[in-house]
Amino acid sequence: MGRGGSDEGAGAGAARRGAGGAEFTVPDFRCPFPGAVNPALPEASGRMWRWVEAQGLAATAEARAVIEQSWVDRAAARYFPTADAGVLALACRWFAWMVRNDDVHDVPAPGARERSASPHLDRLIASAVTGGDGGDGGCGVFGAALGDLWRRTAAGRSPGWCARLAGDFADFLRAYRTERDAAAGPLPGIEEYLRHRTVSYGMLFSTNFAELAAGDALPEEVRACPEFRELRRLTGLHGAIVNDIYSYPRELRSAYPYNAVHLLRSAHGGTVQEAVDRAAALTHACLDGFLAAESRLVPALAARGAGAAARAAALRTVSVMKSMIRGNIDWCHEVPRYASAPAGA
Repeated sequence: MGRGGSDEGAGAGAARRGAGGAEFTVPDFRCPFPGAVNPALPEASGRMWRWVEAQGLAATAEARAVIEQSWVDRAAARYFPTADAGVLALACRWFAWMVRNDDVHDVPAPGARERSASPHLDRLIASAVTGGDGGDGGCGVFGAALGDLWRRTAAGRSPGWCARLAGDFADFLRAYRTERDAAAGPLPGIEEYLRHRTVSYGMLFSTNFAELAAGDALPEEVRACPEFRELRRLTGLHGAIVNDIYSYPRELRSAYPYNAVHLLRSAHGGTVQEAVDRAAALTHACLDGFLAAESRLVPALAARGAGAAARAAALRTVSVMKSMIRGNIDWCHEVPRYASAPAGA
């Protein structure tokens, strides 16, 4: 069961987080979905590390530490506890690439962030839109690794699913540029920020792999259904807010303001704990919306003419999304990347 609390209240009763005047108790996220770790984790983790090393993504001790401390393989194993070893290893590779690319942008000063992001971001987006087939796209190891990863991902899979994956990944990368361009202006309001964060956290993109973990890519009639799209959105939004709560002390230390807790405290005042509790209330609203959309999904699909097989496949994918929601809570709670540092660190 990990350290995420009971099935009914993941995160409840957790130790206090933060230091230096920014301490808070992790709230009860009221998550009713059971947590699990995919038993294929050791095999998938080994395959991920062999790929990371072959692609040069861990060429320095610092680069390797970023991946090690992020536990991306365990995140994938919690998100997709029933996926076969091949799908799990694929998700692990994507998560490793994403956290290493994030590290390129993850610097304290906005000016330094812009300098580090600008040289390769537009080229990576172009590579993602075209399916990662442009060699390294002038992006060095990141572009070359993305091209290799894309070829592994697209092999034997439907063009429609691949196009959706590429589009969602391009949106994820564009979110870095949005933050870069906004760095010189005023902070966004919470609603604007959450629309952005739903994309920038990467969990919305990762729901594409929920389809594979559930058995296969979904037909377009399911993907286009408004209720299914809402389930994907709420999965991504819930994950982003939970991550913002756990990462708040880390981002506060680096003076990084794009965080739901920070923005809620700026808007409403009060203590850090009050801002954290407001953020947690947003996750409760996400969960309520998710369950409501789930209850409408099958009737909506039937009204669109989706057959029994398509409806069953959609429900299997929704079940994986539930694992993603719970798995994200548990991973954020246990990962060293978000562990509290000593005061002054």
